[in-house]
Amino acid sequence: RMNVDKGDQGTAGPVGTLAGDIANGQTCDGNPTYETLSRTRILDVDAQADQTGVLWFLIGTDSDYPGSTQLYYLKVHAVLEPTT
Repeated sequence: RMNVDKGDQGTAGPVGTLAGDIANGQTCDGNPTYETLSRTRILDVDAQADQTGVLWFLIGTDSDYPGSTQLYYLKVHAVLEPTT
């Protein structure tokens, strides 16, 4: 169990935000094919690294679907800019 309140499924939490869903339009007939999806989330927040310069961010998926789901994240892009 996570120790951060990221939210739950389709609802963001105090330390989590949503980029969308993974619906792909395929039927659940037991013969799925892989499909590339793209999601963009632009978020402007202030964050502070620890005393050693480390900053963590979390990328993940939350689902209440009872079956198996396989996801492969091909690329995550983050831009960090120093503030004064």
